Amino acid sequence: MSEKKADISFDGYFQALESGDISRNPYLKFFQVKIGCIEPGKAILKMDTDSRYHQGGGLVQGGLIAALSDEAMANALLRTLADGEITATVDIHHSHLRPVVSGEIIATGEVVKKGKTIAFLKGEVSHNGKVVLTSTATFIIQKSAK
Repeated sequence: MSEKKADISFDGYFQALESGDISRNPYLKFFQVKIGCIEPGKAILKMDTDSRYHQGGGLVQGGLIAALSDEAMANALLRTLADGEITATVDIHHSHLRPVVSGEIIATGEVVKKGKTIAFLKGEVSHNGKVVLTSTATFIIQKSAK
């Protein structure tokens, strides 16, 4: 059984996202994430939540909120990379500060410090103007194998 290689080309990726075409990112497409902005070092992503995303206690599942923060941080960093570079989260920490029942959540990711092979980022998710989750993450930066 052969393993399918991922398409890691970012040619036209950000232009597509900025125009509202999220089809090149299956995560964004599946959860119908809206783009607030993606610029070098900062990204804002928005997602509507409802009972489809609840855990057994009737709240939006925390991992879903955390994943949106991770995606915002990743896109903030991706926008800073040179041609041929790729990145991945290698360490991430989340603090859940309050629950979400439903409604729009807004994730902001920002690059705190970027080196040649490691970057440090922070993330925040808010709901109704209140912070519901904070994140810090370390990302690796590598040359693409292509």
